[in-house]
Amino acid sequence: MSDTSIKATTFYGNLVGNVSTADQVKTVSAADNNANYYVTFVDANNGSVTSETVYTDDGIYYNPGTNRLTTQHATFTGDVTVTGDLSVNGGDVTTSASTFNLINANATNINFGGAATALVMGASTGITTVSNNLTVAGDIRVNGNDIQASDGNTNITLTSNTLTTFAGDIRVNGNDIQASDGNTNISMTSNTLTEVKGDLQITGNNIKSSTGATAITLAANDVTVADDLTVNGNLYVNRERGTGQTMQLRRNRQKIH
Repeated sequence: MSDTSIKATTFYGNLVGNVSTADQVKTVSAADNNANYYVTFVDANNGSVTSETVYTDDGIYYNPGTNRLTTQHATFTGDVTVTGDLSVNGGDVTTSASTFNLINANATNINFGGAATALVMGASTGITTVSNNLTVAGDIRVNGNDIQASDGNTNITLTSNTLTTFAGDIRVNGNDIQASDGNTNISMTSNTLTEVKGDLQITGNNIKSSTGATAITLAANDVTVADDLTVNGNLYVNRERGTGQTMQLRRNRQKIH
């Protein structure tokens, strides 16, 4: 026996004091106690049996009643698998990588931003690619004024609400253009017939030819044809004679009553 150690084959009675080292520590289950238990750790990763001081920290603890481990900060150097829901209450999911894949496999139905009233995607320059069909329940606003083809050429140019310019042909494979209620407004039959189901209102007042020149001008109830007008069938003014209606041919200065 000395000041730092005591040896005996058998002890009788209680042995009071502290030991500086131990090979084993007895534990007991906390069951489902709804309380915080602090994680213990040492400050060295020893390669051989070494005595260490055990520490705790109030920034990391475990509650066996809720099965929840709480810490202020965590860094994972490998993959992390979450079998339940992942809640991010801090407002940001960030990455230092230049390429980031988000839910890019397995999920075939993805609900995203369902409560968002303002949704911003992408930088002010670059390309946003939608790989398949796109359905928009509301209006589409194009701030850049141009709608481009896949080769980067402009197909449609929008100028406020006064002019919409199509650079090439318009092809509708389904033959029908429908309103928001699903009713057909315009029907097309090959190149022989284009049928407008309701009224046709031209707010800009001008109908232009492929050269951009104005061919027909509409002003209130007047219609002005800028050049030749060819009528292959009969031409009627109000479909009845003697109604007081007049059609004026400006080039020849003639009036038909």
